Amino acid sequence: MEIRKNIEFTSNLETEDGSSVMFLSARINSDNPAELYYSPSINNQDLYKANREKVKVDQKLFEDAVYAE
Repeated sequence: MEIRKNIEFTSNLETEDGSSVMFLSARINSDNPAELYYSPSINNQDLYKANREKVKVDQKLFEDAVYAE
């Protein structure tokens, strides 16, 4: 039996009115930190286009937190 320990990060990027634009998920294998799974998922293409600059800033903050682990 193999038991794996992971560190997980998730974030839902939203507009100011609370509408979901993008969901971010990352998982790091604690036994092998080089094993990193990262998944950005756009929930609303129109909102993403309209808020692309803010989303990119928030996405970078998320990635910085993941890679700092």
